[in-house]
Amino acid sequence: MCPTGRLPETPDTWPQGSRYEQAARIARLGHYVWDVIEDRCILCSEEHAAIHGMSVDDYVAQSSTTDGLAHPDDLEVVRGAFERLRGGDPFEVEFRIITPGGDTKFIREIGHPVFDGSGHVIQEIGTSQDITRHKELEATLRETEETLHSGIEALPLGFASFDAQGRLRFCNAEYARLIPKSRHLLKPGMDVAELVGFTAETVSVACGYDDPQAYIRDRLASTKTRDKVWTYRQGTGRWVTVSDHPTENGGFISIIQDISQQKTQEERLLQAQKMEAVGRLTGGFAHDFNNLLAIIQGNAELLKDADRELAPLAKDILRAVERGAELTHRLLAFSRRQRLSPQAFDLAELVSSFLNMLDRTLGEHIAIRFSAVPEIGTAFADRTQVESALLNLALNARDAMPSGGTLSIECYAADAPIEGDTQPRHVPGGEYVALAIKDTGSGMSEDQKARAFDPFYTTKEFGEGSGLGLSMVYGFAKQSGGHARILGAPGQGTIVELLLPRAPGPAEPIGEEASAAVYPGQGEDILVIEDNPGLRELLSKLLLDLNFSPVCVRDAQTAQETIERGAEFALVLSDVVLPGGKSGPEFAQQLGQNGVDLKFLFMSGYAQEMLEIAGVGPGITVLRKPFSKAELVTAMREVLAPQSR
Repeated sequence: MCPTGRLPETPDTWPQGSRYEQAARIARLGHYVWDVIEDRCILCSEEHAAIHGMSVDDYVAQSSTTDGLAHPDDLEVVRGAFERLRGGDPFEVEFRIITPGGDTKFIREIGHPVFDGSGHVIQEIGTSQDITRHKELEATLRETEETLHSGIEALPLGFASFDAQGRLRFCNAEYARLIPKSRHLLKPGMDVAELVGFTAETVSVACGYDDPQAYIRDRLASTKTRDKVWTYRQGTGRWVTVSDHPTENGGFISIIQDISQQKTQEERLLQAQKMEAVGRLTGGFAHDFNNLLAIIQGNAELLKDADRELAPLAKDILRAVERGAELTHRLLAFSRRQRLSPQAFDLAELVSSFLNMLDRTLGEHIAIRFSAVPEIGTAFADRTQVESALLNLALNARDAMPSGGTLSIECYAADAPIEGDTQPRHVPGGEYVALAIKDTGSGMSEDQKARAFDPFYTTKEFGEGSGLGLSMVYGFAKQSGGHARILGAPGQGTIVELLLPRAPGPAEPIGEEASAAVYPGQGEDILVIEDNPGLRELLSKLLLDLNFSPVCVRDAQTAQETIERGAEFALVLSDVVLPGGKSGPEFAQQLGQNGVDLKFLFMSGYAQEMLEIAGVGPGITVLRKPFSKAELVTAMREVLAPQSR
């Protein structure tokens, strides 16, 4: 033993002598000799004492030094290690100490027992090392890993790591959710821990890739040099984007994202863009085409009244005009630019009163069943358009059942289930009343259902359908603030569901239809403003035939000059959109501001959107082109009547 407490440098006791201590100091490794009998340090290196914040002499002078410096929370750990040593076993232990200067350190001690000739433990030879920095780095790393893990789990992305052999090493819960499960591969309900160890090939088969082997080869080969990104639709119908990124160990990280909502939004945007394009097309088309139809219709009516022998031909022309007007109306309905007259009505009552006509129209080979849930509330929409939609849907259902079948019509609240409904509604319950038309035909594929509401799309043979029936229904529903969708599957028939806004109050009474009788004029002077020369000439003929005195001009400027010359008129029959940048309603407002009191009746072949831009608001009477002679004189009489003031 060395009375000074320092380790002797004689070869007998420490073979390496000073070189050993020097190496230990470089490694920051302290060493000591502990007297187990007296429970005190008898020898230690300067590094060991420095680790404890003391000099060698002060450290050796302490009684039960390690026990006294140990952190209170780690005291039992130290005592347990020393008890093992007393029993003859070496130990390796990590614990905290508090130095005399108040610093807290982490140290690692390794102790080996020294036995006497009787086999009793008399000393401990040990080493010590300050691992405070190591512990701090461990804590930082652990905190970083926990933060990273929490972040990965919180991501709305599936995250997985594969090794160089394509085995799954780690994945988060979102990845486990987005990987389709099957009974033969990845079982339903498997959690993250159960997925670890599966190969990328198994995962790819479960995902439904066409060629899993090629997929794996491409992943493990190409991802070593470049990223790989692709989008596909899973068997569940969910759309996902998968991106793989190479790692330095030859494996790859796979990130999967559910983009179903994005796809839905893209489809809605595409649908909106298509509707906007069709709307712009139909806006201009409707105006020009309706002007032509108005000229054809007016001249045909004049021909019918003037020559009885040619009356049958004129009637054929008028029927063709009606079909042309219906085509324009359907285009406007799809693009949501038709003019609607919504009112509150009982949907079930409307359908019930329509059944007799449907029965005659569809034929004996189609059985009609109707059911309505009590107290579903009243609908708020254009009754005429609902009847037209019902007829269109019934005719489509009949065409889907050429050999006969059953047409089921149901009325219910929007949040009530219907037979065969397996899709979520995506509409607030309680705000709609629903009309569903179901046939027992061959049904529609997913692709057919996705395109069914597109204009001019039809599954019928060429020449047997315009492809505007369903698009008209869809456009009317959306313009009314409702919705339409198609359910069913191949071999299970088709269900078309029309959702209409619920009215806040009770149904409105249905007024009686006005008489179609034509009452001619009494020579009243009528100012006509119409830029189309053919239509202007026709209106002059019609008004003369109806015993009115027309003065026809092409624009508001000429009309203004005519009025300023002192001419007086009982009525101004004006187109809504006029050349020169001034609309008919704006011209009427200008005259009123200048003290000229004239009655106006407007005409238009434009869509509702253009009428609103032109200033047509509530209280303004608009005659839709094309119109019959009876409709013209009836509208004129309504404006000329005293009660219309």
